[in-house]
Amino acid sequence: VRSMERHNSHSVPKSVRLRYSMRLHQNQLWTKDGELYRIVHLERLSVDYKQINPENHEEGVHFSVTKKEFCRLIKGAKEVQLKDVPER
Repeated sequence: VRSMERHNSHSVPKSVRLRYSMRLHQNQLWTKDGELYRIVHLERLSVDYKQINPENHEEGVHFSVTKKEFCRLIKGAKEVQLKDVPER
């Protein structure tokens, strides 16, 4: 009898497996380390996003990256609503 249990995706409750997945959609706003990132255009493998100036939400710089690069950029970030972001 083996004392070690094998853990695979079927033995872990679905709620635990989904906790770490993130859903991306257009106009989604993320904040990390005082920076704001808004998804402008989303495709299957690429993301066009705008790094927003926290002092003026209309200004910012556009970037086009792979979805993987964007997910790495916002790792540990928090999704926010624009109304929740204070004007400086």
